Amino acid sequence: MNAATEREQSILRGIVFMCIAVTAFVCLNASGKVLSSHGLSTTQIVWSRYLGGLVLMLVVFAPRHGLRLMHTNQPRLQIARSLLLVASSMLYFRGLSYIPLPTAAAISFTSPIFITALSLPLLAERVGPRRWIAVMVGFAGAMIVIRPGMSGTHWAVAYIVGSTTCSVLYQVLTRRVAGLDDATTSATYPTLFGSAVVSLFIFIDWSMPATTTDWVIFVCLGIFGGGGHYFLTRAYEFGPAAVISPFNYLQLVGAIITGYFIFGDFPDNLTLFGAGIIVCCGLYIAHRESVVRRQRLRQRGK
Repeated sequence: MNAATEREQSILRGIVFMCIAVTAFVCLNASGKVLSSHGLSTTQIVWSRYLGGLVLMLVVFAPRHGLRLMHTNQPRLQIARSLLLVASSMLYFRGLSYIPLPTAAAISFTSPIFITALSLPLLAERVGPRRWIAVMVGFAGAMIVIRPGMSGTHWAVAYIVGSTTCSVLYQVLTRRVAGLDDATTSATYPTLFGSAVVSLFIFIDWSMPATTTDWVIFVCLGIFGGGGHYFLTRAYEFGPAAVISPFNYLQLVGAIITGYFIFGDFPDNLTLFGAGIIVCCGLYIAHRESVVRRQRLRQRGK
């Protein structure tokens, strides 16, 4: 088998892993919305998601890494990004109890756009004019989806916006620790601290799942969450981000499908139009970042 064939197979494996991760995240969000409609609290839903994820991470990583799994050169950044991810999850699932899945997914996909906008002030990364234009157009797309101040816009959209803000800051800090800590350490910290923090509040508004189906869904939250992040991490190990990342936008398709068949929600034309703008801008930004990265590598090689 030649090198080109091996590379193609590696990329294909990465795409498959990304599709598995996307499926897991779609199931996670739909399951959280179902349980919320059945009376379970946001705290319970997030707790199950993080506890199950922690168990999965320990099963997968602990046998190989042992206590080194928790070694970090940036403890404050790791704790900060973990708390931001917990806050993002709490706000997102709280918002899902009011907002249709496709709308929430469309707003959440603005995160690559805003990460690009924050790259200069927070990461000292230069952003070219093309990506700035994509940021501005993507922001316009977000405004079309959110439609602030217009009648028919649910106030709980603020939860999803807050969740996306926390997610953006989490991803910025993740870039900061990349290369300083092992990827498995960075994957484990959020599940560990997420489980610990949410466990402090779990019994404040605890209510038992009413049916066997609710119990199964409740347990599966952790499998969906932990499995999704595991396969997401693995996907980027097998292929370049510019090739793998676009498949993450299949979550929006999954949100539309599950929103329609499970909850009877279908986005209106403006939401679909705004979501399309957001996706196109996100894909373009990913493409430009890939081009800039290759140019820098060629310059270093000279």
